[in-house]
Amino acid sequence: MEQTTQGTVWKLRLFVVGHVAKGVVFCLIGGLGTYAVVRGGGDPRGMMDVLIWLHAQAFGLAMVMILGLGLFAHGVWRWWKVFGSTEDSKAKMVTIGERIGHVVGGAFYILLCVFSFSLLWIEPQTNSDNGSTDQVLEFTLKIPWGEWILGLIGAIIILVGIVMAVQGSKRQLMVELGGADMAKWERRGYRIIGMAGFLAWGMVNAVIGYFLIRVAMTSDPDKYKGIKGALEFVGGRTFGTLLLGSVSAGLLLFGLFMFAKARYERTE
Repeated sequence: MEQTTQGTVWKLRLFVVGHVAKGVVFCLIGGLGTYAVVRGGGDPRGMMDVLIWLHAQAFGLAMVMILGLGLFAHGVWRWWKVFGSTEDSKAKMVTIGERIGHVVGGAFYILLCVFSFSLLWIEPQTNSDNGSTDQVLEFTLKIPWGEWILGLIGAIIILVGIVMAVQGSKRQLMVELGGADMAKWERRGYRIIGMAGFLAWGMVNAVIGYFLIRVAMTSDPDKYKGIKGALEFVGGRTFGTLLLGSVSAGLLLFGLFMFAKARYERTE
């Protein structure tokens, strides 16, 4: 019983620290993207790009290290949710897709932590949104059924994006948030922030999934673009500046909603 209590406490700590770090990253992505649109110049940034930008600021290395630890905590929490959860929490994760999403997402955030600490001894490059992703995609394309695997992953990511956008259009995202101590105006405000944030992040995921499908269809790893590429894609459409500004602002709100989750939501 004591071990279960200690495990719950540590899981809660990982949850809070990880969501705060995730919120900071998305606030930087959305904030810098929105600033670039308002200023009328500059390019949107992906996750690695914002870490590099933060590294270049005063006390940047220390801030990146702290943020990297938070991202590591988020990755471990996502793995713990799959492999170390109780029967009650397992009952809530009824779909295989949700489990796969947590495993892949956990690995992604842990790799972001590794990238953060690599800045201790590696000179950061300004174009790191894809990083070594092209090499991974090139390897996958060479294995049997590689194109089908990438196409399936792309389709799953698009589906996840659609689900997130639907979540943003409904009030169900507030169910897990709880917040019995919230004032009525506060709860309404978080709901609006969450709806806009999930809608924007869902749209970005859908575009990233589309990029992966293009890689599968053309066998060209260069067709893949990360978050930065997805934002540039949105900005290149009709009314692109307006769309880019809206999506960037939405990602900023998504980051703020992560702070609300860290403050109010409690994981079992």
